[in-house]
Amino acid sequence: MITLNPPVTIAIRTVTFSNLTWTLLDDGRKACALIDGCIKELTLWDGTTTPTYEAIGDYTQAQIESRISELLKNNPAQILSALCFIEN
Repeated sequence: MITLNPPVTIAIRTVTFSNLTWTLLDDGRKACALIDGCIKELTLWDGTTTPTYEAIGDYTQAQIESRISELLKNNPAQILSALCFIEN
């Protein structure tokens, strides 16, 4: 165990999203979007998604935007919240 002296308090900040911007991360096996304001990536395509990373091929900007919208459509607040904060 590491003791911090003095203790560190981290305040949870409010994040409001209206226009999403992101950085695309692609390691040749998985493509993710790191949405500005978030600390975790949103997986767009990998070996377990439909379509898979292999099936999507050379994706376009329009496909990236469509996939992000598809993944967020049912509950964007819950998904973005999960991507923005560290779970205890």
